[in-house]
Amino acid sequence: MKIPKNIVITGGTGGIALSVVKHLLSHGAENVALLDVDHSDETLLKISEEYPTKQIIFCLTDVADKSSQERAFEQVASRFNSIDCVIACAGVFDEINYEQTVNINLLGLIHTNYIGLNYMSKAEGGNGGIIVNIASVAGIDCSQFSTPTYNATKHGVVAFTRSFGDNFYFNETGVKFVTVCPGVTMTKFLDNVHERCYSDAAFACTKKKLENALTQTADEFAAAFIEVIQQEKNGAVWLIDGGEYKEIEYKNHWLDNSKKSSQ
Repeated sequence: MKIPKNIVITGGTGGIALSVVKHLLSHGAENVALLDVDHSDETLLKISEEYPTKQIIFCLTDVADKSSQERAFEQVASRFNSIDCVIACAGVFDEINYEQTVNINLLGLIHTNYIGLNYMSKAEGGNGGIIVNIASVAGIDCSQFSTPTYNATKHGVVAFTRSFGDNFYFNETGVKFVTVCPGVTMTKFLDNVHERCYSDAAFACTKKKLENALTQTADEFAAAFIEVIQQEKNGAVWLIDGGEYKEIEYKNHWLDNSKKSSQ
């Protein structure tokens, strides 16, 4: 698969997202829209100067607000004419303000997918494409138990994307759905992390438990992300950890058990 030309990315000015944007532009993307609640003029100027032949736009967007996302997508569609790829990367992690964590990480991502699908689906006159939802290792493993709400939202992202990744939807829309789960990635997202966990004691316990966890830079993650997106495997869940990627294989515990019982 070639890198999509017209891309929308939420959380587009964050550490992981910005690295992904740069790698996408370096590998063939032509038009990229960054949707976020905040931005740095200096950052946008720098990336525009680095890729002078590309069209890079910023849309002030609160992903938790459906109407805000609808306005942003309408603006992007009018500039790009079509959308080939949506990357839902906006996310927070805050066990104190757990409602915000749910509203951004899960509900906001669901808004992104449904709105993006309206523009991309062949059933709606679009050209098809790919939607990539960024989850986390916390969406496939609860070892980081000091962040239960965050873990729940990321498990939700995985389940939502796997469901839309069924070929029933692809046959109707021409859109593929992929989940990417980053491991520990060294960005500002991890600053003062203990203050946003359930408690200091819970954080201390999980920190000790995970002291040998692999780490990666945002750039290492982005390089692996480019490899993953080109696999073009509908419904796949990918782990990117320590700069390496692998597909997570799932067993259908309920359906397989039902089949076994009927034999």
